[in-house]
Amino acid sequence: MFARRKLAPALGLVACIVSAQKEVPDPSDFRRRGLGDAAVLGGYVYYEGGEVSQYINGEEDPGGFSRTLNVTLSISLRESWNNESVKFTETDRGDKPLVKDNTVWADSDANRLFQWDGQGPYFSTESAKNPKMWSFTPDNSGKGEWSTERPANPSTYNNLLRQAGGASSVCDGKAYSIGGFGTSTSDDHFDSPDHSIPIPGMLTIDLDTQEWRNRSLVDMAPPYGSFVRGQAACVSGFGDNSYVMTLGGRSTRPEDTESGEGVSMRNITFWDTKNEKWLWQETSGDTPPSRWDHCVAGQASKNGTFEIFMYGGRNNFEKDLDDVWVLTLPGFHWQRVEIDSPRRYFQSCVGIGQRQILSIGGDSDVGWSTDDPWTNGIAVFDLSALSWATGYDADADDYEPAEAVQDWYKQGNLDRLEWSSDDVKAIFASRPPLSLPADKGGKGSSGGNRDKNNEVAGDGKESSTPVGTIVGAVVASVAALAIIAAFLFFWRRRARKQKSAENLQPGYHQVAASDQSPSQGHLPGPTAQGYYAPHDQPQQHHGYKPEDGHIQQYSAELPGDHMAGELDATPSPPSELHGSPKGPPGQR
Repeated sequence: MFARRKLAPALGLVACIVSAQKEVPDPSDFRRRGLGDAAVLGGYVYYEGGEVSQYINGEEDPGGFSRTLNVTLSISLRESWNNESVKFTETDRGDKPLVKDNTVWADSDANRLFQWDGQGPYFSTESAKNPKMWSFTPDNSGKGEWSTERPANPSTYNNLLRQAGGASSVCDGKAYSIGGFGTSTSDDHFDSPDHSIPIPGMLTIDLDTQEWRNRSLVDMAPPYGSFVRGQAACVSGFGDNSYVMTLGGRSTRPEDTESGEGVSMRNITFWDTKNEKWLWQETSGDTPPSRWDHCVAGQASKNGTFEIFMYGGRNNFEKDLDDVWVLTLPGFHWQRVEIDSPRRYFQSCVGIGQRQILSIGGDSDVGWSTDDPWTNGIAVFDLSALSWATGYDADADDYEPAEAVQDWYKQGNLDRLEWSSDDVKAIFASRPPLSLPADKGGKGSSGGNRDKNNEVAGDGKESSTPVGTIVGAVVASVAALAIIAAFLFFWRRRARKQKSAENLQPGYHQVAASDQSPSQGHLPGPTAQGYYAPHDQPQQHHGYKPEDGHIQQYSAELPGDHMAGELDATPSPPSELHGSPKGPPGQR
């Protein structure tokens, strides 16, 4: 009786705390949001999953931690707002289980969102027993309804392990999920809620037909094929195909995710969605430090380039990171943006119209029980001005690459790029000429202008056109300088190739050294899902059978009709970057 009397007030206190919580706290009560994912569909940003921390009745949360977000949030992109005035619309999930460490896939053709991966919060195994694909149908007001989808091929689907922390993107109506890890809160095949086991493999899901495929890519990146907490971006506008670019993440051993090393971003590996093969290309510029739990978002320009924004994350050296980078294509050139940004990871980033990238949520090493320096955990990055703003501009100009990006192309650097293969060269070097604005004088106006034939002049290369007359010492001096420049160019290129050949074997990806292991590892290309058993030679591994204790979700026969406080908005000038030694070759 005494125990029950003692327990009753405690339960009452918990009930009061829960009832006082808000899915969208007032800005003065908001602390942190993270571990969810954002996607744009039909004029709204939708945010699904994750957790939120807040003050309760103006006081510290007695629990001192984050709590699960119980609704789906949306923000309108039809009018401008700032991070104090922004209005969140809430949609009840219905029967959809709570989730974190998840991704959201948007299918603009079908006007629907999809969500499958992730793990339950705080040791909850509700969704792990019978993982399902959920789809969200919007109602054009920021709300909508969640329902389940049936797989077109149950025999494949029933053998999959539901993972969290994979690199994911949508290209041409197909969702791609690369790597990730499993716990007992993601799939009941696993025993522990706090011991993460890598799940190798790449899943592709046709969002229209709901056909699932599980790819074995063990030949791409031996020895383990384990890849967790990376990011992916869909790149289009080069030829008639789209490409899934992978950036960052950790290469791990098969037994757990804590043994991993950060994957170097000196070399970018990407999936050719049409020809269904992996390609790679070395980058130039200063290479970003390895990282995971960061965010990326891509934007095509009207000038013929495609830029990928990357922000934050964490690694074994600096823990939480605050840096912002831009990777420009077709040049595969990294540029760091010299701008003050709060340290954060577990945030989600998404393009929200024209030239703007929304960053929403994020934690840091100081923890969930601290105040996010951004109001409501929101800030907007202007990809043209390379600056942070506190809000969204619905009337922003069309996207043009930043001046620093344009200067790199105008200086003729793309013509000097060494391509990793003829396939990659055919994709990115055979595109239409870039339509960059003409220089108005000043910085970057020399050496990179294009003549009437759209060829770069003054790039230091000898012309193949015969010269009719050579006059005096001026022309002789120019010829001598050209010979010297050519000699230095070929000497440096040969030296770099020799150095790369000495340090690395073809077909291997560089993994950045970590404080756990100083040796190089390999960027894991996903194998088929299942368990890895060490052998002398990598082999394809198969998933478990449903009868091994896992619930078989669907029968083989289906009906035929199955369906950010205030920030200084003043742009900070980007720094001039210097080329770094080339990274190792990837899988050829």
